Amino acid sequence: MAETALMEEAQSAAGDATLPDGLKVFIVGSARSGTSILFLALHTVFRLSGPGESHVFPIFARMIHEFYMYRENLVAKDIKNKRVLAYRLDTRLFRAHLISFLRSFYAQQFPSGAWLDKTPGAEAILATPLILSAFPAAKIIATKRTGVEVVRSFGVKFSTSFEENCRAWAGCMGALQQTVERFPDILVVDQFDIANSPAEVGASIASYLGQPERGAELGEFLRETEISRSSTHSWQNRMTLTDVDWGEHGKSTFERLCGPTMRRFGYPL
Repeated sequence: MAETALMEEAQSAAGDATLPDGLKVFIVGSARSGTSILFLALHTVFRLSGPGESHVFPIFARMIHEFYMYRENLVAKDIKNKRVLAYRLDTRLFRAHLISFLRSFYAQQFPSGAWLDKTPGAEAILATPLILSAFPAAKIIATKRTGVEVVRSFGVKFSTSFEENCRAWAGCMGALQQTVERFPDILVVDQFDIANSPAEVGASIASYLGQPERGAELGEFLRETEISRSSTHSWQNRMTLTDVDWGEHGKSTFERLCGPTMRRFGYPL
C-alpha cells in the first residue's frame, strides 16, 4: 500500500531548521467526533491561529499516492521498455520537493512558526506521516467517537447515504488504528471524555503540548463551552443501537459495516 510506504519514509525524515520555533498542532479524526470543539479550545486558550478547516495535507498525500500508483502501473505494464521517461522520476525526490513546498507555504501563512490545523476525515489521519515528515516536532491530536453517534450525526448534518456514513466512520477508525500503531506518540481523545471528563482531557492535552500550566484553563473551557449536537441523547451515556430508529435493515447494515470496528475499539453496540 502507498500509505504504508509513506509511513516508512516518515520514520527517517529530517526536520527543517529554517522554520521558526513554535507550537504546530494538527487536529485529525472523523467528522462529528470533537475536532471542532478542540479547535475552538486550543484557538482560545493557546492563542493559536488557523482557519476553521485546512485540508492541505490530504491534497499533497493524494498527489504522492497518485504519482506513486501511476508510475508503478507503468512499470507493471511495460517493465522491459526502459525508454519511458517516467521511469526516471524519483518518488522520494518528488515527495521531498512537495515537503519543501509545504514548509514554505506554512511559513508564509504563519510567520510566527506556530499554528492550529484541523482537517477531519480518513485521508487527513493517513496523512500523519507526511505531516511528521514536513514538521517532525508537530503535535497531532486525533479525535474519536462511537460509530452509532457519528453515523447518526452524519445523517442529520450531511446528505450522504446511510451506507456511505457507515463506511466513512469505519474508514476513519481503521485509519486511526493504523496510524496509532505506527505513531504511538500522537494523542487520541474520545469525545465522550471531552464531555464527561473535561478537566482530565484539558490536563492531558496541555501536558502533551508542553504547557501543563494551561491544563486547568483548557479543562474549564471544555466544561463551559456548548458542544454542537444533533440529538437530545445524554452525553453521560454512549449511544447504542437501541437508541436509534434505523429499523432492522439499517441496524443490520451498521452491524455489518461498523460492528467489527465498534468491538475493536470497545464501543457498545
